[in-house]
Amino acid sequence: MFENLKQIEVFGLEAVDFACRGLLNMLQNSPHLESLHLLQGVRLSTNSEEVDKVFDPVPSPACFLTHLKTVKLSKFNGTEEELRAVKGLLQIARVLEKLWLNSNDETRIDP
Repeated sequence: MFENLKQIEVFGLEAVDFACRGLLNMLQNSPHLESLHLLQGVRLSTNSEEVDKVFDPVPSPACFLTHLKTVKLSKFNGTEEELRAVKGLLQIARVLEKLWLNSNDETRIDP
């Protein structure tokens, strides 16, 4: 468990699949996470289950319900996969204060 982890930055060669078991397990074990930054973007693979079922492996992660306040998604293009991932995230991130979507121009959305 990562009790003291407040921020996660994920980067790689391509967008992160939000249905990735490794990412979901890390989020589940980070109950005090306040900031999540996906530097190469986000997607929700089309071969995944429906959006609301994709997040089932993480039984309501505490950080999403009580601590996650900022999400930054870089290289956001508004594709269907990206929008599905953002929709799923918005459905479970109860205390989210800032959602940053960065494409060529940085866009900030305050819910």
